[in-house]
Amino acid sequence: MMSFVVMIICVAAALLFGIFRFATDIKKNMGALAGIVLILVIALVSYYGLASDVVEPHWGTDEDITASTSKLVGGGIYMFYILGGLALVAIVYTEISKIIK
Repeated sequence: MMSFVVMIICVAAALLFGIFRFATDIKKNMGALAGIVLILVIALVSYYGLASDVVEPHWGTDEDITASTSKLVGGGIYMFYILGGLALVAIVYTEISKIIK
């Protein structure tokens, strides 16, 4: 039990220190902030815009799969596809820009 409490204190200290360092020099960290905002926008679009809540299980019904669970999984899959596609575009762009230089 004591190790669990110490772990929670250490995780909280690490998070608070990171947030404090991020907030003290916000102009230097604008790129990271833009990346975080972009990931949040992609997550929201994936969940609310692309994922459907249709549940059609074709296997045993041992697990309770609700519409919200199905939508959450679908949003995660769409987010994976979008981020993977963006990573591929970034790789191709980097390689082409190296060739041009």
